[in-house]
Amino acid sequence: MATERVTQAPDGTRTVERTDNTYVERGGGGGSAGAIILAFVALAAVLIVGFFLLNANRQEAARTEAITGAAESVASSAAAAGDSVA
Repeated sequence: MATERVTQAPDGTRTVERTDNTYVERGGGGGSAGAIILAFVALAAVLIVGFFLLNANRQEAARTEAITGAAESVASSAAAAGDSVA
């Protein structure tokens, strides 16, 4: 009968030594899944930031158009008042 000695490393690597052979099992395997999840989180963050920046740009354009419209209205009112006075 073969004798067996198993050692477990802190990184999850498990080594099994037998009198007839030795093999190493690498534990974990979640590294690629973690990278994929991290990529999705980063993509979501970029999309959210982009949405807020585009929304802020639209609000700024709307504000500028409102101010321009108000200024044109004041200018036309002043012109009409000037014509009435003359």
